Amino acid sequence: MKKLVKYAGQDSLALQKALRVAQMTYVYKYGVDIVNVVSLPMLAMKIFRLNFQKEPIPILTGFNEYFVRKGYFGGAVDIYKAYAKNCYYYDIVSLYPYAMCQLMPLELLETLTGEALQNFNLDNFFGFIELELECPQSVPRPLLPFKWQNRTIYPKGKFSGVYFSEEIKDMINFGYKITKIKCVKRFSKGYIFNGYVPLKKNIFFFNDKKCSKWKKTLQELKDG
Repeated sequence: MKKLVKYAGQDSLALQKALRVAQMTYVYKYGVDIVNVVSLPMLAMKIFRLNFQKEPIPILTGFNEYFVRKGYFGGAVDIYKAYAKNCYYYDIVSLYPYAMCQLMPLELLETLTGEALQNFNLDNFFGFIELELECPQSVPRPLLPFKWQNRTIYPKGKFSGVYFSEEIKDMINFGYKITKIKCVKRFSKGYIFNGYVPLKKNIFFFNDKKCSKWKKTLQELKDG
């Protein structure tokens, strides 16, 4: 029991020291005291608003909020059995930080329906679109999500929904076809999180001597 009390005391002291260092770091760098926050998301939000937010982020309400929310889906999940010999496995990381550094919708500027859509040009549009579209059978792997019976699926054929304009532009490049546009909501745009998510500053490099073999392997893959 004495050993348990001793270990618990040492652990508590180490934790107290670590929290003290963290507290001073956040106060010094960002002007935020961790004593005044109850969760990591709250801490992150305080740091962002106090140090990085350059312009107000409008809050949608009512039907506009409902309309945009229909264009949000969970992440895609693939279930498969992998088997291979003598192969290389590629993993893509930091997708969310990368996406956060792209242009983001800000203020709702206008809503267009009916005849107002006659001269609509997707290339010059940024916002959310309610539309009917088709994924041809020739598309090997459908990419656009669709809600069906409380499930998210990735169908081929014809379906409709609300989607982000930049996503639709990408889908057209993959073979999707727009059959009808019902409603669009144009937004202003801006880089909201670029200062907060400095991707270039968060890249870690290994010591050249320790990773020369890996560098050679990657170069061979690139050349091949």
